[in-house]
Amino acid sequence: MDLLPTDSIGTPARWLICFQRHSDLWWVERFCPGRFKHVRAFGYAREPDCWIFYDVALRTTVHLARGGAARALMLDWTRDAVVLAMDPLPGYRVRLPPFCCTTAIANLMGVRTAIFPTALYRHCLRAGAIEVESAA
Repeated sequence: MDLLPTDSIGTPARWLICFQRHSDLWWVERFCPGRFKHVRAFGYAREPDCWIFYDVALRTTVHLARGGAARALMLDWTRDAVVLAMDPLPGYRVRLPPFCCTTAIANLMGVRTAIFPTALYRHCLRAGAIEVESAA
């Protein structure tokens, strides 16, 4: 008896990085400078046929979803956000541990890390990210 499915493995070739203009945490709203207050990412993994949602805040959350559940998360995550599409860069390794949203996403994408989301946004654009959705 197999307790876990083991017939496929995959990782997204391209991630959608959501830069949120607001945070649920009052202290982030108050003390985080710049246009963006939080960043998280999601991408489609073809082989296991699911979307992977990656969010680091006070704790790390990973969701796997398909169909309506995936669409609902996408709508929630992209609301009031600027979304960049980016392929992870090969080879570059960030030296800081993923203890906050910016360093976690920098590690995921292989870009130069930043302390604040607005700086990470600029690093991603310089590394070839393309803006696919802009918050009104």
